Amino acid sequence: MRRRRLPPPPPPILAAIVVDGANVIAHDGARACERLELAERWCQEFAPRLPVFVGIDAATATHLRQPQFQAQGQRLAAALAAGRWHVCPAEMPADAFLLQKARELAALVLSNDRFADHEELRRNAMVLQFTIAGDRFMPAAEATWFRWPGHSRRQAVRQLLATSDTMTTPAPPGHFDQ
Repeated sequence: MRRRRLPPPPPPILAAIVVDGANVIAHDGARACERLELAERWCQEFAPRLPVFVGIDAATATHLRQPQFQAQGQRLAAALAAGRWHVCPAEMPADAFLLQKARELAALVLSNDRFADHEELRRNAMVLQFTIAGDRFMPAAEATWFRWPGHSRRQAVRQLLATSDTMTTPAPPGHFDQ
């Protein structure tokens, strides 16, 4: 007798978006804040009801405060002071911190990182990759849902949003406890 294949489980309901800031910047210190703002703007247009958490690792934040990046450092300081962006704790790997934050917030993770060195932490994470070309932020059409170690599934991004829009109590915009 043949076993019937069960339908795939529904994707997790998204309640926020976590942006891997260092990954978005991708060694472009001269345009660091512009790249972060492009990602942030895309998130707000894609899912206006979902809060966005932009996390930057401590080393990148320190790098952007150097004199040659004065304008970027000032913009970074303003975004940090306004609570729009957050510096990950220096004593913890930024990827681990972002994956934990994504788990806490039931968030989509915007990153080109596959987080292979954090396989247990990425369990049930939904990761969306992207490309930035000039002033265009272009996310992939599908996100990768890391269901459990060694098992992932591609999920259409629009399908994720449709599931999330059915939430009855969205998370308050911009509210994150560190």
